[in-house]
Amino acid sequence: DYELLLEYQSVIYQNVIRGMQVLLDAREKLNIAWGSDGREQDAYDAKLMECSSLDLPKFMEYAPLISRLWQDRGIRRAFERRREFQISDSVSYFLDEIERLATPDYVPTHKDILHCRKATKGVYEFCVKVQ
Repeated sequence: DYELLLEYQSVIYQNVIRGMQVLLDAREKLNIAWGSDGREQDAYDAKLMECSSLDLPKFMEYAPLISRLWQDRGIRRAFERRREFQISDSVSYFLDEIERLATPDYVPTHKDILHCRKATKGVYEFCVKVQ
């Protein structure tokens, strides 16, 4: 159902923003240095990102900043130490796919939905073909 896919699109965007915010906080608490200059401002801007009501245009605006941060060695080091803090297992999947997620015609794939973390409020059934 297309409506449900669009609902998951918003949840995926929230997962990406929250995941990056967790990584930024962890990098700071673990005293990991930035890999590149200029990331302090990017981090500040990312911490201010609102993720409760994300739509595609807003996410497309955020995507370049998130991508820059994900490419930074400091954030990657924080991710390597993820067992020291709580973060969703799927964060790296979505951050690696940031360019695809930020395209104007993005619709979540079955794989995206399987990686998505959504608060459970009921039972949903999806039929996924496994090859």
